[in-house]
Amino acid sequence: MTPDSHPPGDRFLGDSGLLTRARALGGAGRLAWYELDLVTARARLEESLALFRQARDPIGTVEAISSLILVLSWQGESAAALALLREAMELQRRLTDRQGRLPVLAGLGWAASFMSAAESQDDAWAINEEVAALARAADDTRSLAWAQDNLGMICYWRTDLAAARPLLEEGLALFRQSGELFGVAHCAWGLGNVAREEGRYEESRTLNDESLALVLQTKTWAGLPYCLESAARLAMIGDEPRRAARLLAAADRARETQRSFAQPLVRAERERWIPVLRAMLSAEEWEAARAEGRAMTPDSAVAYAIGGDTTGAEARNR
Repeated sequence: MTPDSHPPGDRFLGDSGLLTRARALGGAGRLAWYELDLVTARARLEESLALFRQARDPIGTVEAISSLILVLSWQGESAAALALLREAMELQRRLTDRQGRLPVLAGLGWAASFMSAAESQDDAWAINEEVAALARAADDTRSLAWAQDNLGMICYWRTDLAAARPLLEEGLALFRQSGELFGVAHCAWGLGNVAREEGRYEESRTLNDESLALVLQTKTWAGLPYCLESAARLAMIGDEPRRAARLLAAADRARETQRSFAQPLVRAERERWIPVLRAMLSAEEWEAARAEGRAMTPDSAVAYAIGGDTTGAEARNR
């Protein structure tokens, strides 16, 4: 994007050298985020954001905020992420040429949904609903897939499963069509959660196993804790509490290694089902299972989650 390519309503006032540095820092921050170096990612993205603000570049500012929201959400700083979301939502409303700004809006939609906080849900819905409409008009499969995925997850957190399912099903089909494996993994996990809450446990397990396999294949470990938690819930439902406790401990260990935290709605969901699991085991069984799960490597945790006993043998042998 060159300075002259911005419509008048979007025009920034900064110099090209300032913006070149801002974009370079943004790219370095996103790379660090992908590599799960959250400390470096945050530092680079905060510097990038400061430069875009200095240059009064609204598009660069929204893009930098979108990336920084992802990092802050993972670091457990929901209040800071929410403040940035409010700033970005105000800026994006001033952007002209909405169709031409689709990638920027789609990035903000992903960030707003990823926050998984009650306070961000309305903004996340509004931006992703617009992205979906713009993407359909542009025949932009990737942006539409992410918008449907995001909208589906918002419905899931609102416990509107009937609305969540078709959105996530369309998102998953579009991701498969485009071959975007990270999107397939994320959407399969979300749809698997919906299936679990609907009582479709085999479908849920199949989808979550697919997501786990893609985490292993692509080495995108960011999704590992979420998939392991979903596998733990399925094990608990299947009356395999020790296996569930191992998987939960492996998820906790993964987050500790990544120095990341569960987002507010993810955390609230955990707080509802973990006490149920804890009550299914004695103190000794719980601690032993936890130690075994924490000793797993990411690869072995995935293998255990996918290949573990799902026949109920644990319940029969207790």
